[in-house]
Amino acid sequence: MARLAQLARGLDLPMVATGNVHYHQRGRHRLQDAMVAVKRRSTLENSHRLRRPNSEFFLRPLQVVAELLAAYPQAIANTHRIAERCATFNLANHRELGYDFPDFTRKEGEQHAPADEVLAAFCWGKFDERYPPDRTDADLRAKAQLQLGAELQLVGKHKLAGFFLIYRDLQEQATEVAQKVRGVGTIRGGSGLPPGRGRGSSVSSIICYLIGLSHIDPLNPGMRQPPMRCEKCLPCPECKREHERRASIRVEGRGLRSFER
Repeated sequence: MARLAQLARGLDLPMVATGNVHYHQRGRHRLQDAMVAVKRRSTLENSHRLRRPNSEFFLRPLQVVAELLAAYPQAIANTHRIAERCATFNLANHRELGYDFPDFTRKEGEQHAPADEVLAAFCWGKFDERYPPDRTDADLRAKAQLQLGAELQLVGKHKLAGFFLIYRDLQEQATEVAQKVRGVGTIRGGSGLPPGRGRGSSVSSIICYLIGLSHIDPLNPGMRQPPMRCEKCLPCPECKREHERRASIRVEGRGLRSFER
């Protein structure tokens, strides 16, 4: 500890008191050992080098910590400052985190439009492809239009348009990779088959259906999962993809995005 303090002073860095806590009570150390073994798919005997060497990694009372670090009061004070800054943070309050999605690939005509408008224009542009006026029941089309309007309103309220547009990028890139894997000019390569299948709550979203993330019409009468209409479906629908291969999608000129199921 003295060596760490000396290093901090030499680098002009503040010190923070931590306990490297892995369980809240000393008696829980055996449970922690078992969890480490399970995580590493090993046994207690064979995971000895992976586990903590003793039962000292528990949450100590403040008084005990103060006595152990009596020579470093500033470290304890800094820990208090960090705790005060984190006091109001609650991961469950996801709508208060202020997270913004990375920007999506903007096509021609989308450069200066808000994400909500881009998503709406794209979905409405695909609507007739999925629900052709001459081959779709009028009641179903009307129902689909209402569903799309409701989803776009919900997505706009929670500022999630960027989420769906990023998936639009990935879907298009995956389609290109799938065509190359299946063979350009072959029957499978030119069949228009999607690169994978949507799962999770993506199958309940008409937006995902129009983007191509899901091959299942959420308004299909045989669907057991109701269409996405409610607050509990958010903040981020679960849009998993399943590929023929666990593939990485190389985005030429823009690095590498790993897209694993």
